[in-house]
Amino acid sequence: RPLVSWEGWNSTGASGSVSVGFVWNAQYGGLAWPRRPTVVLQVQSSRTPRYLRAAVLDDFLGDAWRIGPERPVDSLEPAAALLPRNETREVVTVAHLDGTRLVGDSVPVRFAAADAPLVRPTADFALLGSGLTPDFRYTVWSYSPRLTAASLRRSVPDYPAALAAQGLLMVGEGTSAPTFGVPDRQEKLAALEELHPALDPYLPLARLAERVAGAARGPYDAVADLERWFLQSGGFRYSDHPRVVSPALVGFVAQTHAGYCQYFAGAMALMLRYLGIPARVAVGFAGGTYDPGRHAWLVTDHDAHAWVEVWFKGYGWLPFDPTPPTGGATRPAGGGVGASPASPPGVPPRANAGPSGASGGAAQAPPPANHLGRIRADASRGGGGLPAWLLVLVVLAAAVGALSAAKAAVRLVRRSADDPRRVALACRAELAAFLVDQGLADARGATLQELGELTRHAIGPDPGPFVAAAVEARFAPPARAAAAAQQARRELRALVRELRRTLTRRERVLGLLSPRSLLPPAAPVDGSASLGKAGA
Repeated sequence: RPLVSWEGWNSTGASGSVSVGFVWNAQYGGLAWPRRPTVVLQVQSSRTPRYLRAAVLDDFLGDAWRIGPERPVDSLEPAAALLPRNETREVVTVAHLDGTRLVGDSVPVRFAAADAPLVRPTADFALLGSGLTPDFRYTVWSYSPRLTAASLRRSVPDYPAALAAQGLLMVGEGTSAPTFGVPDRQEKLAALEELHPALDPYLPLARLAERVAGAARGPYDAVADLERWFLQSGGFRYSDHPRVVSPALVGFVAQTHAGYCQYFAGAMALMLRYLGIPARVAVGFAGGTYDPGRHAWLVTDHDAHAWVEVWFKGYGWLPFDPTPPTGGATRPAGGGVGASPASPPGVPPRANAGPSGASGGAAQAPPPANHLGRIRADASRGGGGLPAWLLVLVVLAAAVGALSAAKAAVRLVRRSADDPRRVALACRAELAAFLVDQGLADARGATLQELGELTRHAIGPDPGPFVAAAVEARFAPPARAAAAAQQARRELRALVRELRRTLTRRERVLGLLSPRSLLPPAAPVDGSASLGKAGA
């Protein structure tokens, strides 16, 4: 029986088993959920699957979001997404899901299904032309970026022209909004509205976007402001059967304040586009319940969901979720794959949530033992020694001194190299150590070119002159290599100075105190090797 253009049931086989199919295009007439959930997928992974993306709705047409033709910018991910060390492996087994689309956690980048003939419309998407069948199994590798709010705030609104050319800033009537941060953006948007009267019904939504997030200093802050508004301060609530005021998204934002995930995601994505930030609606499944007997997460039809994906320079498409929690199922409660509203993706969740955003109250792990408290207690029992607080300060100062001395010794050894090729390797290692201490674990073991990309995308300064000099020092004939090695050292010093200027004082201190660059690299782990431990 059809379920309001979202879900359908098909009886299959003599046993009368069922498979569940979804029509992913947005509709705003209401949702009806079956009383009993049906497991549609089993997912084995070394981490909890959070947003299993099946499709993206790129096109806002006729007052609703639609799946459009595939376009190259649908897979506009950074070079780091293709590095195996940045990928998480998932094994997906179909239980009772009808359709052709393969899903992957958040940002899937590679698919494999033995000899099955997969259709790859763009890099981040895959279809099974003959349709999914029970027990069909495939493997997905998903991009797992390591993010902080500070790193996303450094992502500038420098958008490739292809994003606008292929419609990822389109707000309707073939009209694309001017990009965030462009001079006189509001005046340019007003001129477009004058030229296209068909946009008039959406002017309240555009004005609200400006009021809530138009003054943000960067794209990430604008996204966080809007997400926080939907989740906390805008007075919105979840409803499977909202009152529809046409046009639906404007009526939802400006009047009723009640809707389900397609309302929240559709409104936020369109408001971001009016602000000049590339955004789209992603659809698929969120959450899942871990089954220790199968070492897998069970994903049901009740976990069907819609959220927002936003493009950031250096990071590609990232998920954000403005739908507030309700009650009863398993998706993470708000904040994209973040722990709280306005948190960047990649932070562990606070709780689990429901088919359109429900909070399930997952138990939290106990905090680690307070070793500092044990030191204080032992010191206080020591009688006539130093005061406890002074002893703690002495211990901390000694640890900081030892850490700083160790880092200085490593740098001294690197800088003692005289052969041009060894100088190039030493410069690469010194830049990698700096980035690792700033939390960019991807820098460990990266090539010179990969380090340059990470530096440019994650922090901002142009590493081109350093990379060019270091590459020449390593590979040029001896007559040129010596001079290039000296140039590489000069460029590295200038680059590190510029990197430090882009960091906040707190980030510089944390980098100075970080021991990450002194630790040996972790051995790679196959995602399926620790499923039991990860699930438990």
